[in-house]
Amino acid sequence: MILDTSGNVYGTNSGGGLYNGGTAFELIQSNGKWTLQVLIAFKPTKLGNVAPNGLILGKSGILYGSTYGGGAHFNGSIFELIPNNGTWTEKLLFSFNHQTDGSAPSHLILDASENLYGTTPFGGTYGYGIVFKITP
Repeated sequence: MILDTSGNVYGTNSGGGLYNGGTAFELIQSNGKWTLQVLIAFKPTKLGNVAPNGLILGKSGILYGSTYGGGAHFNGSIFELIPNNGTWTEKLLFSFNHQTDGSAPSHLILDASENLYGTTPFGGTYGYGIVFKITP
């Protein structure tokens, strides 16, 4: 879970949602009550669940996240959610292929230049995962 400067909370769940593939969501507080807004509902594939696993907030309000499954090769992905007047647009940034670049990425960290860093527990050259960096 992360908090923005307005006090809104963002997070993910790895299952459920419209397609039962997990969601990215926002909790908005107003007058002492919380309202849930689903930002995106992930669609599972025939090869398994997408399973988003956390978000981080970039400088311009863009949310970045990773999925345990899904992506072009079904081995996980890195995505961004771009705010646009109350709606959100998903953009796929990277799909893991297991062989050379690992699979099942974990939570991300973001540096001041908006480079994304993370790890995978599987795949890569020796099969034991990788450490990665994705640059804008």
